[in-house]
Amino acid sequence: LSITKSVRKDEQMRFNTGLSLLSSLGFFLLPSSVIAAEDEKKLEAARMIRGVSVEGKAEDPLFTCDRSENAGAIPKVIIQTVKSKDNLDDEDWSRYHVSLREKNPEFDFLLFDDEEALEFVDEHFQDSALPEVMRNMPRSVMKADLFRLAAVAVLGGFYMDMDVIAKDSFDPIVSSGCGAVFPKEWWKDDQAYLDRHFKLPSDDEDHWQVGNYAFAAVPNHPLVVDSLDEAIKRSADSITFFSESDAEMSDLDVLRTTGPYMISEVYHEGRKAGKYGDVSHIQGDMSKPLKDGQKYGYDWHKFGPFAEHMLSHTWVKESTNAEYDYLPPCPYYVYRGGCGSRWSPINVFGCELRVEFCYDDTFYLGNVYSGGVIVDRLGNSFTNFKSSGFYSGSVLNITQGSAVQEVIFDIVDDSSKVEISSGSDVDKVTFGYNYGRIVAPGVPGSHMFGSFLSWGSCVVNSDGVRPNVWSNFGKVTTSEDQCDATADAMTSLFTSIF
Repeated sequence: LSITKSVRKDEQMRFNTGLSLLSSLGFFLLPSSVIAAEDEKKLEAARMIRGVSVEGKAEDPLFTCDRSENAGAIPKVIIQTVKSKDNLDDEDWSRYHVSLREKNPEFDFLLFDDEEALEFVDEHFQDSALPEVMRNMPRSVMKADLFRLAAVAVLGGFYMDMDVIAKDSFDPIVSSGCGAVFPKEWWKDDQAYLDRHFKLPSDDEDHWQVGNYAFAAVPNHPLVVDSLDEAIKRSADSITFFSESDAEMSDLDVLRTTGPYMISEVYHEGRKAGKYGDVSHIQGDMSKPLKDGQKYGYDWHKFGPFAEHMLSHTWVKESTNAEYDYLPPCPYYVYRGGCGSRWSPINVFGCELRVEFCYDDTFYLGNVYSGGVIVDRLGNSFTNFKSSGFYSGSVLNITQGSAVQEVIFDIVDDSSKVEISSGSDVDKVTFGYNYGRIVAPGVPGSHMFGSFLSWGSCVVNSDGVRPNVWSNFGKVTTSEDQCDATADAMTSLFTSIF
């Protein structure tokens, strides 16, 4: 799916190159100054909505789980794995390991290399396909993914990637009463979720992903065991598929087969079936990231307030590095709960901005370049959304339940998209120049106003009626499938001519 999507996008961008002179001006638009918090009260509220205080310390209750059976049951052991113990001279890894020991002096530490990991699964999983699967995995990182689940399933305790640094003692996790604790992060909109899981989320909680770079559990915890079983099954299928084809396993294939996307699916399917009530899915704190030059969201890749993933990404292939999780969340300072203003709008560059709330009735967005903006249902009070433009594959997503009533923007370039859920309150769309896609299945054509629909552009509305525009050379339809069909036909025509 990711390959097909990339090829189609590349073809469409080549086809529309000659049609997007105005949108190309987006390369020369400079970002405005970084938006600061309007006052200390707003800063505190912006952080509190994510479950943390101004200082970045976790608020009670940090752990949301059924504490009826497992108080103090998570063993005080930290498990790590490395390809070879001959490669432990990395200065950063040494620093991270020292932090784990200093913050957790009463814990035992177990470090397995690849050979020891195989010996472990041979001993404890004799009647399972796991030993054979691990020996035949096409990517080394997948062996590590399988082993972490196997080790914690048998021994219980904590698993930590080698590039995880401790910020506080893990004792509160041990005494939390939870049977398992996993990181909660990577909130994804419907399209991003579909790209990763080949289906749409069925409830609000589905949008959140489950991290596997750090987690803790009691021995034989159902979520860990179920995740291991599913990973073994998917791995066996992958071994068969890739051995019989010329395809190469991508980073996204890894994430879906043995990594966090797989665990997320297991967790959410079980959760909706009434399982895993003793699992706490904790979000990171809002303290400044420890990694120098960290451009991701402040709460991203953190194991609550206890540890932080330093994102070495040594397993990611250089050729597909750009595919990894597509867009990182925008740094916290970009937004901070502010609404922007006419003179100082909020700009988004190469990241994903999730708009959770705004104190005024209008949210002012500047230019979005190679980024994404999600306006979700988390109690938005503002009713108007204004933006300058969307460039270079950017997306605006107004989700179901949003209180926004009117969306106004200047430009959507040929590779960008504005998507407004039919379940939102949006009743009016006003735009300047559309070279890409405006998908608003809940808005009638008579409630859409604009200046120009370019040849090759597409508008989806509730009745297929042409919007009120000065010049219309685009496609107007009630189904986005028709947009795809038109783009394919025009690409084919362009290719045959040139």
